[in-house]
Amino acid sequence: MSTHTALCPKCGYRIPSSGSNSCSLCGALLLASGSSSARRDVPWERVLDTGVVSAFVETLSASLLRPRAFFDEMRLSTRTGSGVAYALVVGALSACAVFVWSQVLDPQMLFDQLLGEATQSTHTSPARTLLLSPLTTVLGILCLTLYTQAVLTITRSRHAPLSSTLRLVCYGQSAGILLLIPVLGPALAAVWGLVLLVVGVSSVHRISTGRAAVALGAPLLILGTFVAMAAAGLIVAGLLTADLLKEIMGMYR
Repeated sequence: MSTHTALCPKCGYRIPSSGSNSCSLCGALLLASGSSSARRDVPWERVLDTGVVSAFVETLSASLLRPRAFFDEMRLSTRTGSGVAYALVVGALSACAVFVWSQVLDPQMLFDQLLGEATQSTHTSPARTLLLSPLTTVLGILCLTLYTQAVLTITRSRHAPLSSTLRLVCYGQSAGILLLIPVLGPALAAVWGLVLLVVGVSSVHRISTGRAAVALGAPLLILGTFVAMAAAGLIVAGLLTADLLKEIMGMYR
């Protein structure tokens, strides 16, 4: 009976040890090591051995401070439950941070919410954000995973299965912990979150960092350009219409 020693980086198929340097299912070339031994479970996935707090802190520090090494060593596994659980923990801590800082920086907001005086506010209630954080976290990682896998497929840059993309997106949520920093936290979390996503895609899908950045950003750039052109067109059309109406009104005076 053959033993499974390699995991295909493209389709995720577990390849029996046969000495071959390619996947017997999809034909993709294996890593230089010829097996998945070069990669390992992230600390969070060894939580039973190290404890919840230790595993979380180790995973958080490694993904935040050494993202290239972290994603290069992350096992290309089809198990996604641990990654989603990690993202939920980070999301909950981030939501708590947002809630606490909103009350510290603007305590009157809490009293307004309790008295129902902020119902007309255009801002989302921090308390509501806290309560809905599990749902928004799950929806966010699912949408980002599908977007990432789609653009990589379109640009012929996909070299790992959807499960691996989901895992890199989940562990890339580590940037959300930067929301613990007041005032500058949201900006830092957004910027470093993009960095973690690009580095994660580059490592897991085995493409250059530049190619990963272009693949992820090109659709948004095209969409932004289209929206800007449409807005400019509407403004020009509005100005021309206004001039035309003025000329028509002037003819009847």
